[in-house]
Amino acid sequence: MMTFAIPTYRLRDVGETVEAYDRSFWRNGKVAPIVVFDDTSKATHHKHYPLLERTSTHNDVYYVGPAEKAEFVRRLIDRLGDRRLESIVKNRFRPSYGGNRNFTLMYTLGGFPVSSDDDMRPSALIENSVESLGADEISRGKLVKATGDGFTRRSYDVLRAFDDVLGRAPVVVGGDAATHPPVAVGHGRAEVHEHVDVVQLVEGRGRFVLLVKVANHHLGAGSS
Repeated sequence: MMTFAIPTYRLRDVGETVEAYDRSFWRNGKVAPIVVFDDTSKATHHKHYPLLERTSTHNDVYYVGPAEKAEFVRRLIDRLGDRRLESIVKNRFRPSYGGNRNFTLMYTLGGFPVSSDDDMRPSALIENSVESLGADEISRGKLVKATGDGFTRRSYDVLRAFDDVLGRAPVVVGGDAATHPPVAVGHGRAEVHEHVDVVQLVEGRGRFVLLVKVANHHLGAGSS
């Protein structure tokens, strides 16, 4: 099973992103746990986490926030058994663009992760009439109003798009996938747990994840 990760520092607004991708997954018959990696402060967490709990999704939603990250780093340092590495580890996982994505990588190590920024959506604006490029142009962009005409909003099966190419050799993409099995991209598999105090060991490699299952509104099979 894939894991869909959303790194964010905008906890107040990330619920909208969660619901948008969840609707897309449900329409396309996909099941994937959604994991929010929150890079905000503890104060912001306490203020805006209830907004995440108010989301309504078909897929389970999990949360990795300040408390879970701090405990993960503490246990990782203990596992390393060398205090000289403490500053290096904390630097790699400090609150930052790269640090948050390092958590995303560690939590999905050996699994099949797909990630999206918190301001992206599983849809695109497609121009109804495409302009031709000039002889000296390779691309062209322009601003359009959300309420304007001239384009069509289209939604795509994001997970299917990644599943078609990830883990396969470049020469296989677009070819006969049946005769070219996926390339091994790691050992073990990504799993999620409901409680922050759960430690997971995967195939003896000692990988563990610390996260919380969001107690949001779970939509039934017939809901849209």
